[in-house]
Amino acid sequence: VSTQSTWGVRMKIFEQSLGILLRCAFAAVEALQTLDITKLIEHISLVLVHALESPDSISFDSATQEILVVTYLDLILKKLENLNEESVLGQFATNNTVPLVLKHYEKFAGRMDKEAQDAYVYFMANLTDSEGFQTHRSTYIPEKEDKKRLVLLEGRTKELLAVDHSNRKALRSLSDNIIRFK
Repeated sequence: VSTQSTWGVRMKIFEQSLGILLRCAFAAVEALQTLDITKLIEHISLVLVHALESPDSISFDSATQEILVVTYLDLILKKLENLNEESVLGQFATNNTVPLVLKHYEKFAGRMDKEAQDAYVYFMANLTDSEGFQTHRSTYIPEKEDKKRLVLLEGRTKELLAVDHSNRKALRSLSDNIIRFK
């Protein structure tokens, strides 16, 4: 085994371990409050761009950055009331994050497990439920193609509702926006 391939394996394990650690940390609002959210959202957007530009170079293991970044976004939005909503949503607009997430879902959902797909649904559900989105929808979903991509979440959203009816309230705003954009 070459040293280069050994280092590649070790780097992948390190990346996955760090990603899991970050996912756990972001479950606590204090971690998000002390973090530079601007840099995190910029990082997430860059990871999404890289995945879209180099699809053959990524792994769809649930612990890779290409999959975990949407979970990070979901965790940020779950804590949005304790963060600066205007600043967070402003960074989404600045970094074109929402259209990138929707393109990423469109391109890769079929290669992801259900848990990864759920992160997209809950991220978009939390986003569409936010005051900033409701008052400035076109800032986050500016193009007709992005609206069509949002509608692609309908199947997984319906599956989540069929499994657990208590999701109805959490997914209501997303469901309404899917209907709006059909």
